[in-house]
Amino acid sequence: MKTICLCLPEYPDQIEAAKKHFEESGLYDVEFFWGINAEVAGLATEHPYERDNPGTGFKIGYKCTGIWLSHYMLWSALSRGNEEHYMILETDAKFLDGWKQKLDDALKIIPTNFDFLYPGHCCVEGHAHTVSGNGMFGEVWETKSIQCSHCYIVRRWTLQFMLRTLRKIWAPIDIQMQLECFPYLKTYAIIPRIVEQFNTVISP
Repeated sequence: MKTICLCLPEYPDQIEAAKKHFEESGLYDVEFFWGINAEVAGLATEHPYERDNPGTGFKIGYKCTGIWLSHYMLWSALSRGNEEHYMILETDAKFLDGWKQKLDDALKIIPTNFDFLYPGHCCVEGHAHTVSGNGMFGEVWETKSIQCSHCYIVRRWTLQFMLRTLRKIWAPIDIQMQLECFPYLKTYAIIPRIVEQFNTVISP
């Protein structure tokens, strides 16, 4: 499975730290894909995000807009590839000990034509799910309530659906995927997660 990491050339130290960590974790062939630094580019969405606080006119700002655009750019490129699935990372992805064995275990449990599998995620606990299977090292849940974008595996066919569906930038990309795309897709999460984030405390 090809692995690609989204990065920004404006932060070379983050890229080097990610390369070092990935290699120490057994990932030696990660490709790095330059994303959009929306603040440098001068890009921000005009559409408000009011799901949590209606009427406030809040907009997600440069950073979230850049993350949104970067994933969308990468999906567009990968949709023309020839892999069945791709693993997409961000530079702050932190692989936990034994992650590879646990991922292999999860891939034996879920259908081969899955749309998304999340080794890294947040905000899954307490939401509706179906336990798809118990492996040696944990469970795999089929759930529509998945957030975070630091580590996920996506089916190439699904990328075309994402590109057609997500045409308006109004929310952080993970929230918009959950609301607009996941109800129609086969989405899974490894429980407990096997990829954390450096310097970020994320909810279970």
